[in-house]
Amino acid sequence: MRPETLEFMQMLANSPSPSGYEQPAAQIYRAYTENFANLVRTDVTGNVIALLNPDAPVKIMLSGHIDEIGFLVHHIGDDGLLHFSSIGGHDDVTAVGQRVWVHGRDRVPGVVGSRAFHLLSPDEQTKRPALDRYRGDV
Repeated sequence: MRPETLEFMQMLANSPSPSGYEQPAAQIYRAYTENFANLVRTDVTGNVIALLNPDAPVKIMLSGHIDEIGFLVHHIGDDGLLHFSSIGGHDDVTAVGQRVWVHGRDRVPGVVGSRAFHLLSPDEQTKRPALDRYRGDV
């Protein structure tokens, strides 16, 4: 992989861009593609379109999502744990054990966890984890 491509991918992966707030990642993509595309534009909904040879008779489109899974912190408990809800849609199970960045005055690393299995009721133990049972720790 070219060093420029690796740097682009790292910048893209490290830009906070949850659903509805994709502007940081879109700006990185736009700046990168301007180096080789004939035309780069952003439509009214924020989609970035990079065109190579726009007058060619044959058209090929490559498409992808630029947003990422995100959460919104709505409460910090007396125990220091963060209570949060989802931005966009995803499978709640995938969040458990994931490393996250909490953005505020500073960017702080954290981990998503849920209550210990032995502390769950028998009914809760048979259900898939739900986002409202998770807690974040930074």
